[in-house]
Amino acid sequence: MPPTTLTSLPAELRQQILADTITIKISERDGFNLSTPAAGVCKLFLADVEEIRRSWLPPPSTPTIIQNPSGVDGLVLLDAFYKERAEDTKREWPGINSIRIYVFSTETTSWPPRPSYDKTVRNPLRPYGLFNLRWTWVDEANFRLPSSIQHVVVDMNLPAAQVQRIEEAGPDGPHVPKGRKNPYFKFQREYWSEALPQMQSLVHSIVAAVIPSRNYERSDVKWLPEKETLAIVANGVTFEMVGELPQSQAQVVAAWLIFKDEYSSHGQEYSTTMCNDAVFDRYLSTVKQSYCDIAEEKRGRRKATAKRSRERRKERENEQKRKREEYGKDAAAGAKRARMEEL
Repeated sequence: MPPTTLTSLPAELRQQILADTITIKISERDGFNLSTPAAGVCKLFLADVEEIRRSWLPPPSTPTIIQNPSGVDGLVLLDAFYKERAEDTKREWPGINSIRIYVFSTETTSWPPRPSYDKTVRNPLRPYGLFNLRWTWVDEANFRLPSSIQHVVVDMNLPAAQVQRIEEAGPDGPHVPKGRKNPYFKFQREYWSEALPQMQSLVHSIVAAVIPSRNYERSDVKWLPEKETLAIVANGVTFEMVGELPQSQAQVVAAWLIFKDEYSSHGQEYSTTMCNDAVFDRYLSTVKQSYCDIAEEKRGRRKATAKRSRERRKERENEQKRKREEYGKDAAAGAKRARMEEL
C-alpha cells in the first residue's frame, strides 16, 4: 500500500491543512492578499489555494503582516471584508487578534538623493524623506485598530538591502568623501538623528490609535520575561517591539546621543529618555555599552588634556619664577657693582 501523501488526501482535508499555512500580507500598493508557500509547489496546491480564497475566514491567530506603515489602512479594509463575508454566509468571525507591522518598508526602493549639509557629496541616505521610513501613518487622524486586536508586534528590523546602503555611506564606503583624516560618519549620523525620533513617534502614534476608541487614558509598560524586553500596554492591547539596531551602527548612534547630551541643558536626559523608552529597550541595547565606552574615552581625553594644561601652566610658572630669580640676581649683582664703583 503506497504511503499517504498530502496530494493523495481528499481535497477538503487537504485544503484544511493548506489553510493553516496562509499568511495575510497588507501593503500600500496591493491592499491585502493571502500568501502561502504551498501555492508555488504544484498546480494542485495552487488550485486548492484558489478554492480556499473563495470562502475562507481567517482564524484569529492567522499571521497578519503589514509590510509598511502606509499599509495600516488596509487593516480596516481587511476587517470589513471578512466581517461582510461572515455575515453573508451566516458564520461567526471573531476577527484577527495579532498583527505585525514593519516600521521600515519592505517594498520601497531607494529614491534619488538630495544634497546634504556637506556640499562636497550627496548623502545617499537622505532622499525626499527618510529612506524606507514614513513620516506618519496613512490617514492617521481616522485610523483605529479593529477591536479584536490584542497583540501588535512592531518590527523595527532594517531590510538587509538598507543595512548595506547605510554601511556604504560610512567609513571607507563608496559614497563618502575621500581623503579625510578621520573616519567619516556624517551621513550615518544625519540619518539616525532623524530616523530614531521618527521611529519613536510612529510607535507611540500606533499605540494612541487604541486609546480614543476604547476610552483609555494612559498606557503602561510591562516586562516580557520570556523575551527579555519591555512592551507597551494600552487598554489590554500589548505592543511588542522586536528588532535591534545593526551592530555596525551602535558606535554612530552612541556618539550622536553623547553629542545631544553634551549640548542639552538637562545633562544626560536625552539619551536616558531615548534608551529607557520601551520602544527602544531592546533596539538600542547594543548602544548602551558603546555609549559608556565612548563617554569613558572622552573623559580620558579630557583628563589627559587637563593634565597637559596643568603641566604647561606649571612649566610657565616655573619659567617665570626662574626669570624673576635671574632678574633678581642680575639686579643684585648690578647694584653691588655700582656700589663698588662708587668706592
